[in-house]
Amino acid sequence: MSEVKVDLSWDILSIILENRDDSLQPVLQILCSRQMANSRKTIRLALFDGRIVWRHCVIINNELSERFHDELLTPFTVIRIDKYQLTTNNDTVILLIENLSIIKNGDTINQKLVKNLKQSQEVPINFSIDPQMICPINAVTPFYRNWTIRAWVMNKSSIRSFNNHCSPGLDKRSVIDVIGVIHSVDNTRTMFLSQSQKVVFKRILTIVDDSKTKTILTLFENHAINFRGKPGQVIAVRGAVVIENQGKTLFTFASPRIEPDLPETDLLKKCYESLDEKQQQFISLYRSTDQKINPAIQFTSIGRFLQKTRLEKILYSNVRCRITSINRPEKHFYKSCIGCFKKLSENSQNYCIHCNVTFNKFTWRMILNIEISDWSDSVWVVIFHDQCEILLHQSVEELIQLYQKNPLHYRQLLIKELFFRTISVKILSRMESYEDEYRIRHIVVSILPDNKSLDESIKSIEFLKNNLS
Repeated sequence: MSEVKVDLSWDILSIILENRDDSLQPVLQILCSRQMANSRKTIRLALFDGRIVWRHCVIINNELSERFHDELLTPFTVIRIDKYQLTTNNDTVILLIENLSIIKNGDTINQKLVKNLKQSQEVPINFSIDPQMICPINAVTPFYRNWTIRAWVMNKSSIRSFNNHCSPGLDKRSVIDVIGVIHSVDNTRTMFLSQSQKVVFKRILTIVDDSKTKTILTLFENHAINFRGKPGQVIAVRGAVVIENQGKTLFTFASPRIEPDLPETDLLKKCYESLDEKQQQFISLYRSTDQKINPAIQFTSIGRFLQKTRLEKILYSNVRCRITSINRPEKHFYKSCIGCFKKLSENSQNYCIHCNVTFNKFTWRMILNIEISDWSDSVWVVIFHDQCEILLHQSVEELIQLYQKNPLHYRQLLIKELFFRTISVKILSRMESYEDEYRIRHIVVSILPDNKSLDESIKSIEFLKNNLS
């Protein structure tokens, strides 16, 4: 067989995928092409640059899709991609092809083009390097985790040990006895253990001592269910285990003692009761998430953030809008796994595909699809369980009971609470794949607090205009 004189853009795919560069025009070879399920116009390709094969390549141009059906994009065909975009799905970069040119048909090549290593070894030392093939160190980003860097070592320091200036503290998995004052008590929750395939109950307590330091103590099973301690009482635990999860916290399966008959009990109680609200600022051994500083919220219009939502980006947008439509109530609730909260299989009774376990119980979860609008445009968004409760000012348990007892009253509640209501929301827009098709999904991450002072000012201005005219 005669040698095929077609040069591929050697290792260009790694440059494109790692540097997110969409300005190149790589010459690649098609190794596989197929039509995606449920779509005649979407074609998926596996492309080869002489070194690596990338299978996540999709044609999004209808005219190019017709070339596939005309058998012009057969295996071993060499193409030049003239225009493309990059998107991500679950940390996988997807190459979206908008335009390409066919350089040589696959029937005439009929083989996978491999670079001749012998010729590459005979190249003289003073050969010229293509600048596009060099990846600078400043192009390395934490988005990609599997980097291999080849560089000169300019300086190497000696090995130094890290010392914590505060104190090294206890090692994780250390077993200690602890006594402190209960600062807060959380409700009982359930937790699924994947190793033992069991659901256990837990309760989280925040305890403090006379050093003005607080940490978390987690109780399990019957000790969590039957716990009757209150904030301000002294608690003592024998055999608590130190764990390291965003800081140092404690857990125990032993029975805690409330108001133990110990000398430290009265001292801790007097020390805690002597502190007023301003003085109850404790040093935390764990990373707290309840003291975040909320910067000024910057809003955008629906039309503007829809224009910004390009296929290769994950976009967060703050929008002030009005609810104009909602999906059917029959689609609002679903049975979920008590361990992972995923939807249970409808074919089997309370079977979770993700946990591979059949449960005796289930929990109801809620999901809403609403249409929001403003002066610029409208869009359908998805609202999940927690944000539904905030939006409707009721728990999901109360809402499902209302829907099951009286669907008409449930519909009236939706009309009263949602329809034509003005809300402020934070929306996440991202690319998702469903049955081998890619689409942009808009999810409400949080319901933002309304600026009541602004609303009151607008109402005051309207009142003055109506009464002064």
